[in-house]
Amino acid sequence: MSSPFQSVFYDHLRTKRHSDLPDFVLAHPPELRFHEAMQVKVTIFMRGRAVPLEDVKDARISAPFRTMASQVQSTLEGILCPEHGKTATNVRITVDAKGSADLKYESCCPRLGALIGKALG
Repeated sequence: MSSPFQSVFYDHLRTKRHSDLPDFVLAHPPELRFHEAMQVKVTIFMRGRAVPLEDVKDARISAPFRTMASQVQSTLEGILCPEHGKTATNVRITVDAKGSADLKYESCCPRLGALIGKALG
């Protein structure tokens, strides 16, 4: 079922040229910013040196860490600071030689840090 607006709009398209349509400007609040997707940087310590995940060629090693980074990213993207409306930034995971992961990030305030800690356990 179409709305009255759709009906009027489509009737206008059928009877008029596109150049006759009014120009629309979509406005958004200034505090709403469009940004790139959150990036989670993963560094793995292998053979005594730090290696970025992108440089690990063996899929048996990199696949689980890519999955972990993806899960952390999707979790953190869903957590917004109730006061500032921001998410965590500069998210990085360091995995030591034993496989223990250490998550670090920047937050706008302690409230966001508390929400992230609660969500990640």
